[in-house]
Amino acid sequence: MLIRQGGLSFLVYEITTGEAKELKHFEFENEVSVDKLHEAIKSKLSESGILDRSFFKVSVCISNSLSAFVPKPLFDDTKMENYLNHHIDLRPTDFITYDNVDAIDAVNVYVPFVNVNNMLLDAFGMFSYFHASSVLAHSIVSNSIKSQKMTWSLHIEAGIAYCMVFKKMRLEFYNAFSWTNETDLLYYTLAVRKSNKLSKSTLWLSGKTSENDSFQKLIYDYHENFDVLVMNPDVNYKNLSLLHPHQHLLLFQTPACES
Repeated sequence: MLIRQGGLSFLVYEITTGEAKELKHFEFENEVSVDKLHEAIKSKLSESGILDRSFFKVSVCISNSLSAFVPKPLFDDTKMENYLNHHIDLRPTDFITYDNVDAIDAVNVYVPFVNVNNMLLDAFGMFSYFHASSVLAHSIVSNSIKSQKMTWSLHIEAGIAYCMVFKKMRLEFYNAFSWTNETDLLYYTLAVRKSNKLSKSTLWLSGKTSENDSFQKLIYDYHENFDVLVMNPDVNYKNLSLLHPHQHLLLFQTPACES
C-alpha cells in the first residue's frame, strides 16, 4: 500500500507465486491534511472492500518529504530530532522513526503518518512500513543500473518528487520537493544536475511519467539522456492492465524491502 496526502494505491498479490491479483489507485480531489488523512484513507479502503478481507502480510509505503538519510556509522537513535530539525518544521508531538537501508549503509530518519498507522493497525494487526525514499533507494541499488559510476534518479508522484544521486552506489544527494506544474519539475531537476555535475549522466525516471508525455518532451530539450526504472521482478504484474508499470514502482517495490 502507498499512502500520501494526495491519495493512495494498493496492490494485492499472491505471496507464494508473486502473481499480482489487484491494483487500485485513488487521487483525492484536494490534498488532505495530516490530521484527517486516516479518515480519507479508511474511507477509500472501505469502499474497495479491503477492510473486510484478511491478509497474510501487509506492507505500507509512506510518501512525504519529512525524511533525512544518515550514514549508518554516524547514526544515534537518541538524536533523531537533530537529523530532521534543520530542514523540516517538527512539532513537539511528532513521532520519529527510521528505516535501515543496508544496501547503501545508511539510515533513513522520518516522520510517518501516525494516525494512519494506528488505523491500519486496528484494521489489519501488525504490518511493516517504510518511507518512500527508502523504497526508492532499495529499488535503485537492486536495479541493473548499479554498475554505473554515477546514478541519477527522479521519482515523480502527484505533488511530490524524489531526487537521488549515487556515486558508485554511495548516496551523494537526496531531496524531496513539492511541485504543482512541470516547470517546477524541470527547474528542480536542472538545479540538481548543475549542482552535482550530471550533464553527462543518465537520468532515471519513474512514477508519474510515461513515454513521450509532456514532461519527457520538456526535459528532452535540456537533458536528452534519460530512461525509466523497472519494477521489482519478484511480483508478476502481467495480468494487470497497466499502461505504464513503472508508475507504480514504489508500490511494487515495497514488499522487496522486507527481504
